[in-house]
Amino acid sequence: MRRLITLLLTGLLIFTSSVTRSQEMQPYLYCGNLPEADCQLLNNALTSLTNLHSAQIDLMVQMWQGDAPSTELMRISGFLNGTVNLEMFQSLVGYYEFLRDLDAELTITAPRNPDANLNERISINFMLLNKIFYIDLDGLQSLLNDPTLPAWGCYNLSTDLDAEIEDWRARAEENTAEPFATGLDPYVLAEVLGADFTRQFIEVTRTDADDTALFETRVDMAGLYGNPTFREALRERMLKQSRSFTTITDEQLDRLQANIDALFPESLLITRFGVDLKTGFLSSIYSWRPDEWLTTITVALFGNGATQSSLSAFDYTLILSDFNAARIIDAPEGAEPIAISTLQKANPVWAVIPLSSIVRDPSTSC
Repeated sequence: MRRLITLLLTGLLIFTSSVTRSQEMQPYLYCGNLPEADCQLLNNALTSLTNLHSAQIDLMVQMWQGDAPSTELMRISGFLNGTVNLEMFQSLVGYYEFLRDLDAELTITAPRNPDANLNERISINFMLLNKIFYIDLDGLQSLLNDPTLPAWGCYNLSTDLDAEIEDWRARAEENTAEPFATGLDPYVLAEVLGADFTRQFIEVTRTDADDTALFETRVDMAGLYGNPTFREALRERMLKQSRSFTTITDEQLDRLQANIDALFPESLLITRFGVDLKTGFLSSIYSWRPDEWLTTITVALFGNGATQSSLSAFDYTLILSDFNAARIIDAPEGAEPIAISTLQKANPVWAVIPLSSIVRDPSTSC
C-alpha cells in the first residue's frame, strides 16, 4: 500500500520528466525540433501558470498491467485556489511548498482497498484550507463503522508539511548520483549524450484541435536501445550502479534490445500537453510512466526477459478549466479534530493526505 501511494504521490508531479531540473537549461519544457514559435508557445503556457490563482481540475490515474485493459486507479476532481510556482514541477520540495499554500475542495474516487480489489471503489470528499485537512467522515462510515465520529474530521497538517519539506530538501542535497539515461526523460538523455543525439530519438510534434494546441513527445525506444552509443552509455551506468554484477556482455545488450523491440514496436507517447489558445494556459497534461523501469531493464538483461504481459505502467491525465474563476471555499461547520490512527482504518484516505509519512498523531485543535 505504501509503495502504491508513493507512486501516486510522485505521479502528481505529473510532467516532472519533461521539465528541466537545471536553472541554466532552457526552455523548461523539452521542445526537440519544434519551431521556435511553437516552443515559445508551449513554454509560455507553463510559465503563465504563475498568473493562475484558481482552477477546476480533473486528475485521472490509470494503471496498465501487461495486455489487460487499463484500470482507472484514482480520480480527483474539484476546485483549487493557490499560487503556482514552477519549482512544484521540478521537485517534491516545490510540490509540498505549493500544497502548504493551497486551498482546495475536492472529491477522490479510489479503491476501497488498493491491496485487494481495485474495482471496489469509494468516493471521498475533502478540503485543504490554511494547512488544515478536512474530510467527510460520513462518507467513510462504510469503512470506519464508528457512529461516534463527527460528520467532518479535521487534521492540522502544518507541522507535517514543514517536516516533509525539510525531509525532501535534505534528500535532494544528499542525492549526488549521476544521471541515468533510460530514454524516458529527454533532458537527462540530453545531459548524458547531448541535445543533437536526443533529437534523433525523441520527437515533439504539434497538432491543433478546436482552440487547443496539442504537443506530443514520443520516444523511438527500439531505435534508441539499438544505438551503439546509447548501449555503451547504458552499460557503463548500470555497472556503476550495480552491486550484483560486474559485466554486461554484448549478447545481453542484444537480448535487451530484442525485448525493447517487442515491447515498443512503435514510438512511445510519454507526454501530451494541451495549450488553450484563448487563454494561453496549459489546459491538459498527459504523462505515461512505467513501474520500476530499471528492474524491467535488469530482468531483460539477466533474467528470463521482459514481456508485454509483465510490463506495468501508470498514466496520468490532468484537465484544467475555469481559469481564475474565483470561488470562496469555506470550512465545513462542526469539524472536529481526529487522529491519524482513525484514518488508518480507511485505506483510500492515504491517497489524499498529501504526505509520504506522518510525523505525529495528535488530537490537537484544528
